[in-house]
Amino acid sequence: MGITLGTDTLVDVGATCSSGPATAMRGVPLGMAEGTQVTDEVPRSAWRAVATMADAGIAHGALDADHILVLPDGAIRLVDLRAAVAGAPRALLQADRAQLLVTTALIAGPDRAVDVAVGQLGADELSELLPYLQPAALTARSRRAVREGPDRDLSSLRTLAARAAGRQPPALEPLRRVTWASLLQAALLAFGVWFLVSSIAGLGLSNIADELENASGAWLCGALLLRLVILLLAVGAVVVISVAVPRLRRMLKDRLVEARETLSVLRQPTKLAQMFGGNLAARIALAVVLSACLHAFGQRVPLGELLVVNTVVALFAGLMPVLGGLGVYEGALTGGLVLIGIPDEVALAATLTYRMVTFYLPPIWGWYAMRTLKQEEYL
Repeated sequence: MGITLGTDTLVDVGATCSSGPATAMRGVPLGMAEGTQVTDEVPRSAWRAVATMADAGIAHGALDADHILVLPDGAIRLVDLRAAVAGAPRALLQADRAQLLVTTALIAGPDRAVDVAVGQLGADELSELLPYLQPAALTARSRRAVREGPDRDLSSLRTLAARAAGRQPPALEPLRRVTWASLLQAALLAFGVWFLVSSIAGLGLSNIADELENASGAWLCGALLLRLVILLLAVGAVVVISVAVPRLRRMLKDRLVEARETLSVLRQPTKLAQMFGGNLAARIALAVVLSACLHAFGQRVPLGELLVVNTVVALFAGLMPVLGGLGVYEGALTGGLVLIGIPDEVALAATLTYRMVTFYLPPIWGWYAMRTLKQEEYL
């Protein structure tokens, strides 16, 4: 895959063939281009290409000299989008810019690269990428080139760019490609999957299948519909309030006021009641959904007990650095149901059903709802 940018506009987005006329369009990697080919227009075109991707919310993720091709007509082609991220957060977009500045500095020299960057970005935008000008934001190739090359120190490049932008060198963003927290999250996720598999294997697939076959279809459908109704009511309330009250709509869009609004809650009893009341209502609603799932398997448990179990499990799963509490939530909820007298097979079957209704299925219609809200410009 590649993105070709000519002098002014995006020309082509698509796949490149391995032979035929398209081969000639592949060009030469920037790192192998001859000096006469690397005019100032080359880094300018590269900056425009990255700006085009950023406008589309795409971060390339690997803007080293191997992934920027100089075409025979002087155009730039960005290739290999395997590391690209759609809907990229600001940090990844800024990391792309930092990578490009380093790449152009390695090829054209720091002074020339910074001059072109200032011309393309302006002083303010150039200063915004400086905290990301660090090894963690670079590809392995660029890190090696910086480490091995003469006069290729990132701190010197940061200082030079900051001076060109009329700023002081800023503090670096805490970027890490691999951290102990990410390793712990991966380990806990693997443990969660192992727990689910071993639990299912220990209880026997046939026993769980029997429980699922004997489950009441009406109660299962009721649990799913109940969850849908709760979600629709919540989304509907937010949309109605946002549309009806322009001020609230602006507040929802403006993330800069989140900190102020959070602190103001502590001084307003009404908002405190809304916050805790809303959370309590959500906990009760989820306990009702769990009760419906248990009813599907012929089990009846007081709502108060389910409320306590579900709340404790949610708190415990929230402490674990695992995406969505995968495995952790299922294991804790199964154990909690067993403690209040639900048979093992039924507890696991009801837990899996509950998680299917409240966690695994909602992203399907959530994606459609999000797309619709964006198309209607509510978000």
